[in-house]
Amino acid sequence: MSRVLNLKSYAKINFSLKVLGRRPDGFHDIDSLIQNISLHDDIKIQETSHGITVSCIYPGVSQGKDNIAYKAAEEFFNFTGIDKGVDISIEKRIPVASGLGGGSSNAAAVLIGLDKMFGLNISKMKMLGLAEGLGSDVPFFIEGGTVRCRGRGEAIEKLPPSPETWIALVVPRFEVKTKSAYDEYDRILAFRLRRKEAPKLSSPEISSWATSSILHNDLEEAVAAKHKEITKIKGLLLSLGAVGAAMSGSGPAVFGLTQDEASAKRICDRLKKDYPRAFLVKTVDKSVELG
Repeated sequence: MSRVLNLKSYAKINFSLKVLGRRPDGFHDIDSLIQNISLHDDIKIQETSHGITVSCIYPGVSQGKDNIAYKAAEEFFNFTGIDKGVDISIEKRIPVASGLGGGSSNAAAVLIGLDKMFGLNISKMKMLGLAEGLGSDVPFFIEGGTVRCRGRGEAIEKLPPSPETWIALVVPRFEVKTKSAYDEYDRILAFRLRRKEAPKLSSPEISSWATSSILHNDLEEAVAAKHKEITKIKGLLLSLGAVGAAMSGSGPAVFGLTQDEASAKRICDRLKKDYPRAFLVKTVDKSVELG
């Protein structure tokens, strides 16, 4: 009988994201405080005799070899030499191209799930190596919880779990590609340097735990320059009582930290009429959960 695993694949937000410069490989060095949140996709992994298949009915999600969950399974089998296959079914709740890391979370869930399925207990170091080859955010999702990520995202530092924090999360109805966000950031920075203007200062040094005072995203100005809705949503969250708000990752998701669940629910209820993708979420100390 083939083995089956069901997993929850949790999203993330960036409490803080500093862009430190472009690397020789074309990527950027970052310094970011990243946190898992309770919004999640459901993934079913079923062992087969051979081959890899991915099924997902979410609009715009590939079901072929370019799906990052497919690549994760392929990387796992190539690394382990296991002569088996797998069917991967993804029920998406995390909006695509939103800055919430849904695809990267799915990839990490597949790696962790296959390791569990075949009882290998691959070391954390080796798992992180596999993750790094799949994408900049995937190493974070191997670790999960509250993590400081540096370098391209592969240098991770696990931090103490954050206090449970309720969050009003809003994802407008447009997508932002990560590359376009960084390209616009580079363009704005180059323009300022040509004008001999001082670059906009980044947030203070990241401490062991984030509060609303540390919320900052170097990409926010660049993305909001093209998508004014980002600034509008951030203003609405603050006006409705959020104690701090920021864009997550390369956007367009914007989140507001709140004092308690009731406050977050009230804000979400107020925003749902204009923003159907308003989610009531909280921080969680894991990126993948079995069962």
